[in-house]
Amino acid sequence: LARLMVTLLFILLTTQAVTGLVLGGTDVYMPPFGESFKAWVAESPQTETLVEPYSKDGVNEAAYQQMREFRSPFKEIHEIVFWLLSLAIILHILGVVYSELRERNGLVSAMFTGKKVFKDTPVDWDED
Repeated sequence: LARLMVTLLFILLTTQAVTGLVLGGTDVYMPPFGESFKAWVAESPQTETLVEPYSKDGVNEAAYQQMREFRSPFKEIHEIVFWLLSLAIILHILGVVYSELRERNGLVSAMFTGKKVFKDTPVDWDED
């Protein structure tokens, strides 16, 4: 279960990062996608430098609406993944605490010290 949870957390974090980059590009024209979105909504290549966050100067309204429609699913996914990520983090912490209390193997302290304590001899222990 721990491997599955870590995989889920990585997938959710990656999704959150990618959708956040798209939203940052569409909302405030931040890198790495901001320049592409600026070019999309500008009335012409000459007015691209006039395009600023929260300003309509140099913006083609029809192109801006298309960009906002493109942005919409990314916003929805970003919000849903936020809540899923919050739930997954809580479940992960509860799982770690449960495992620590049930198995008494120093899982949490091993995260800080790098040394794990085993209550019993591990099944894959090789004494050679």
